[in-house]
This record gives sequence, structure tokens and C-alpha cells, in this order.
Amino acid sequence: MVAKMVSRKVEEGVNITNVVADEDTTTFCHLRNVHSNITKISDKNHIRKIFTSNLYGLQPKHRSLSTKVIRYFVKCFNYMLSQNQGNTEGVQRGLEALSRHPFGDHSACNESWCSHISNPKQKYSALPYGKPLKDSHLQESIQLICSKLLKDTSKLSRLGSTQANEAFNKAVSLKAPKNHHFGGSASLSYRVAASVAEKNAGQKYLIEVNRGVGLSPGRHTRKFCYLRDSQSRKRKAIARTKTAKRKRMQLKAKKVQTTVCKEIREGPTYQSGVGISDSNVVVDEIPPPSSEPQQQSLSTKDKKFVFFDLETTGLARTSHILQVAAICGKETFSSYVMPKKPITPSASTITGLKLDNGTLYHHERRVNAVSISNALGSFLSFIEKQGNVILVGHNIKSFDVHVLFQALDSCSLLDRMSKCVQGFLDTRFLFKLVHPSLCSYSQQYLSEVLLKCTYNAHDAVEDVLALQRLFDTVHFCDGEHSSCTFTFQYALSVHNYQKVVDRNIPSLQGLIDKNVLSVRMAKKVAGSGLNYECLRLAHSRSPDGIYNLFTELCDNISVRVTKCKKIIDNVTQFFMSSNES
Repeated sequence: MVAKMVSRKVEEGVNITNVVADEDTTTFCHLRNVHSNITKISDKNHIRKIFTSNLYGLQPKHRSLSTKVIRYFVKCFNYMLSQNQGNTEGVQRGLEALSRHPFGDHSACNESWCSHISNPKQKYSALPYGKPLKDSHLQESIQLICSKLLKDTSKLSRLGSTQANEAFNKAVSLKAPKNHHFGGSASLSYRVAASVAEKNAGQKYLIEVNRGVGLSPGRHTRKFCYLRDSQSRKRKAIARTKTAKRKRMQLKAKKVQTTVCKEIREGPTYQSGVGISDSNVVVDEIPPPSSEPQQQSLSTKDKKFVFFDLETTGLARTSHILQVAAICGKETFSSYVMPKKPITPSASTITGLKLDNGTLYHHERRVNAVSISNALGSFLSFIEKQGNVILVGHNIKSFDVHVLFQALDSCSLLDRMSKCVQGFLDTRFLFKLVHPSLCSYSQQYLSEVLLKCTYNAHDAVEDVLALQRLFDTVHFCDGEHSSCTFTFQYALSVHNYQKVVDRNIPSLQGLIDKNVLSVRMAKKVAGSGLNYECLRLAHSRSPDGIYNLFTELCDNISVRVTKCKKIIDNVTQFFMSSNES
């Protein structure tokens, strides 16, 4: 088709000297039979794709050739081609530098673009660990690729673009989609002709077509054509700006990263001969990312405040409940609980509760203690009588809610609570907002300062009574103090997130002990759904596996773990050294 088209133009007296084409067809051989003096110009994007494909073909042989390193080579190759158009010698020097510069050899570099000549210790910002590559076998393979390209430096110094053809093909595909057989009638010719007219004259070709067949273009048709042409001009102008180009690059990088992350998580699902190598192969999938919950405040309008407090066997979030108390208006509730864990000496000293031969004592007085399921069932019955409830407590966000949810979860009562409790209000944050200059925000200190009285602290009933009186001293405003509240769903999400952390953190203890990860970062890794085996799998599947896994986007907002290069490098080097040993 192309040969026929060129032949027709030559017969019409058009002097065709150059044809821009890719490297995938024998079209140019046919063109030489038509016009022997015609010259081929290669497409820049296609040359780049060939170079990129050659690099990816080297990946199975060279472990150090990660996706990140390939991107660096491609970027350097693009810069080299763009800066040396019309300069054959420049392309030759650039290809020589391309096989040396990333490996720390700057003998072929130019001072105009290589800052390592004047500052040899400067880091490679786009290479792993900021250091030059050390793989001599990889360098030989890169030199082999560059040596093949050196045979055609004149071609590389004179590149064109077929993007205009691709844009026209897209326009034709919109008017004559391939899933419809328009070639069986004259309809195809008209559709292609319409695409040609649109390419040459814009949407206003419709007006000329109407006039050509003796129709007067209507006002709406004319308005539509001018509007579409105006929109097209605006899109083209915007597409040429640096901002739009940068956005396209970012979207492309995001798409590539998403694909790479999925491939690393899923493992080898489609490879040549993957089924022959081991018919019983088991592919372990890395779980998708989970992010730390974000606090959600709630409205307190038409809600009842129920003040509650817990006494526990210790200060850890995994402690068991010893006493639960609540008050709403003048109605009170209190229940002692028989714990399944021993009470720590410090907790016993503070609360006055101790366990002796299966009997619970409060300040040496025997109390009636029930099982945790009975106590929580009675507590929920008390809440259900009140209607839509917000549970109010002091310092509950960091302690009481966690202990309460663990107990409810163990008794399968979380669903029941979700139907009667809308959310929570932490009075510690409330008093920090209302009285920002106080030196302490413990409930005892607040009672002494604001109520001018003391009470029997660390008795759950006394605590809720004092808290209710303290809350009444504040003129609570839903809008001003909404940051002190959080929804039941948020609390449940935090509880589930903590369960994921508790499940995965033991496997990461070795990384903590060897200072590869801090305790805080290890908890973040565990909370994202990763354990030691997931990290090992990711590294075994790709040299950039840890990087891609840690920087995977969660809900298109934040990364899965971190973008910190130091942390990622520490984990990667740990697994590299483990594999070597």
C-alpha cells in the first residue's frame, strides 16, 4: 500500500526523498524498487523501544540489571539521541560513554553533561545506593548492544517521528473500528476520507461537505464544529507544555509501577515453560497493601453520652479487664470481671484489686466477679437501653478502646456493639483543647484544678462519676471539638490493623535485632500486610522487589511502607547478603 502510494506521487511529479518508518517491516525494500534514491529515516520512539527490549532481554542473565537500572540506561540513551541529532560523531561518543559512564569510567564522557569528571565522588542519584555498577559481565553485554548500534550512527543522528501517522490511524479507528466489517462496502472509503478531511481541515470539514452536496449547514452544526476545533487547539497547546509532559511521565511511571508491583506480588503466573519446569509448582502470593486507618470524626447531634471506664490487669493493650463501669445521666452500671491473666503487682497496687485462689478482692473486700462474656453482655444491655450512644472516656483512644475491642472480639460481641455505639469521645484531647496551658491532663489533676476536689481514683465507678462532673464544666461544641471524637468504624479499623501487626511482627524480629529495621518501621511493615517471607519472596523475584513493594501506592494516596532510600537499601542489602551466605 505504501509502495503504491509513493509510486503514484512520483508519477505526479512529487519529489519524495525521505520516508520515516519503523524497523519491523520490509516496506523500504519495496520502496527502493519504486524509487531507488529514496532514503529511510528511523522512528525515534521505535529505536528507543528496540534498545529497551534488548536491555530487558539481558535481565535473566544479569541480576544487577534491575528495572530501575534499565530506566536509567533508557533515560541516558534518550538524552544522547536528542542532544546529537545531526551529529554523527556525537552519537558515536555517546554510545561509547553509555557503556562506560554507569560503570564509573568517564573517559568517554563530556564535561558539558557529566559532572563526575570534576567531582568523581558525586553520587549516581538514579542508580542503586548512589554508586556505579560493578558487574563486568553486564558491562560487556551493554558494550555488545552499543557496538551493534555503532554500525548505524548516521541513522541514529537523523531520526524522525511517526506520531502523526499514529494520530491519523487513531482518527480512522474511531470512524471505522476494526470490530465492524466496513471493507465490504463503499462505507470504508467514505469513513477514511472523512478522517483525512478531519486531519487536514479540522471539524469544519462537515460544513464544506454539507455545502458540497447542496445542503445548508445548520447553526448547531456550525457551532459544534467551531467548538470542537477550539477544544482540539487548546488540547494541543496544553499537551506541548512542560507541565503536561511532566504529568504524562508521572502517569506513565505510576502505571508501570502498579504493573510491576502486581507482578512481584503474584509471582510467575505466565512465563515460557513455567509449567514444564515443575508441574507441582506452588506460587505464593504476597497480600495486597493495607494502610494505617485515618481518623474519622463524627457528629454528636441527637446522641447520648455514656461515660465509661475500665480497670485492667496491667498497662499493656493486651491486658484483661478487671472492672467495667458506666454512667448515663443518673443511671449507673458496674461489674467486676474474673480475669484469665494474672494481675501485675503495679496494677494491683493502683487499683486495689488482687486475685487469691480464684477469688477477686477489692481493697481486701471480696467482690462478686463474673466472666468477661457476662460482664460485656450486661454492659451492652445497659448501652442499648440508652439508644444512639457515644462512649466517653479519658485517654480511651490510646488504651481503653483497644482493651475493650480485644475483649469484645474474643466474645464475638463486636457486631452487637456496632449497632448501638456510634463512636467515642476522648476527654483527654477535649481538655487539651479547652485548657491548653495545664501542666498535666490526668483525670485526678483535672479534678483538683477544675472541680477543687479529690476522689477515690482507679475505682471504675468513682472514675466515671468524676469524669461526668468534669465534662459538665465544658461547654461542648460539636464543630469546635469534633477532633476529640472518632467513629466506631475507625476504632474497628484500628483494631483490625493491630491484629495484622501482631500477626506479622514476630517474623520481623530478626530484622529488628540486626538493626535493619527500627521497631516503629517494623510495625509499619507488619501493618501493611508483610512478613519476613513476603520480603524474601519479593527480593527473590526481582532485585527491585523490596523497593517496588515498599513504595506501592495505597488508595492512590500514600505508599505502602516508605520511600526512604536508606531503609529500602538496608533491607535489600540484608537479603542480598543472606543469599550470598
